[in-house]
Amino acid sequence: MLVLKRLTRVVAVVLVLGTVTTGALLWFSGHRMFAVASASMTPALPVGDLVLTAPPRDVEIGDVVTFPAPQGARYGYVTHRVARVDSSTDGGSLTTRGDANETVDPSPVDAADVVGVVHGQIPRAGYALVFLQQPAGLAAVVTGLFSVALLWDLFFPEQPHADVARPQRAALPRGPVRPDEAAVAT
Repeated sequence: MLVLKRLTRVVAVVLVLGTVTTGALLWFSGHRMFAVASASMTPALPVGDLVLTAPPRDVEIGDVVTFPAPQGARYGYVTHRVARVDSSTDGGSLTTRGDANETVDPSPVDAADVVGVVHGQIPRAGYALVFLQQPAGLAAVVTGLFSVALLWDLFFPEQPHADVARPQRAALPRGPVRPDEAAVAT
């Protein structure tokens, strides 16, 4: 049982460190994740999906890009498909449109403002991202992990090995000790 417990701990540590390292490498190389919060890109990107973006390179018509939402918008970022590329302006601008929208977006997006180009999605995983971004969501995950660790120790206590000798306690004298029998430490 002790071997299983140690193996479980090693696997858990390796998974956590691998996930954190991979996430950090992807983050610092410009990859981002966004939760789809509106139906403007259905059916390609349903509400609740997690969108994975890569740093923008050469954005072309038909690419799905993520960019900061206009001021006063309900959400922080918008993910729409590029309908037109205008390279005549400084740095270029993009005209975008949601797949479910009938018209293009009212204002063009500067190409420099594009956060990323969508290169993948995970169905319904956006709900988990939104949950973890809430203070209560993160606290719930930490509390859950702590509870699992406590319950594991409760139901699978560490057993001492039979071949390991336990230290013996010194025998205490029984009854009152007379001063002439007391051991004196020198």
